[in-house]
Amino acid sequence: MLSKIENSKISPGLATMARLAVALNVPVTALLRGIDDDDEAIHVQAGGGIVLQQKDLVAGAEVRSLGVLRGIHQRLEPTITTYRKQADRFPIRKHGGTEFVQVLEGSLEFGVGSVTYPLTAGDSLQFPGQVSHGIVRLVELPVSVLSVKGWGIVRDPLTRS
Repeated sequence: MLSKIENSKISPGLATMARLAVALNVPVTALLRGIDDDDEAIHVQAGGGIVLQQKDLVAGAEVRSLGVLRGIHQRLEPTITTYRKQADRFPIRKHGGTEFVQVLEGSLEFGVGSVTYPLTAGDSLQFPGQVSHGIVRLVELPVSVLSVKGWGIVRDPLTRS
């Protein structure tokens, strides 16, 4: 089926395209791009990006995705999280890959494993994602943090490499 679609022998319906998009972990619109769009770039202007909805998001916080490349190039996941209000507690996270965080504005305490780091604007941390990590306390509001999760080489689902 994929071969027939790729070689323009058949035109898939919207339901088929939606299932393919889910399987490939890309938006349906990525399947509608032109054939000669081999090189992809994501340009996000200041203050732009897509506001993400997260069930464990702290009240008063906003997470903006700065875009994720598709397919085998999906190796980085950059976001900016802004806190405008104080919170009593924050989620502790663990995930694969590596994470880099940099404080853009304000100050906070950030825990990685059993160590707590005081961070102010311009400070950064880099750590393995599988270690428990997260904000311990917001010190000076507003706080804005750039986070980039790196996933290394992502397997191409079409070539299985």
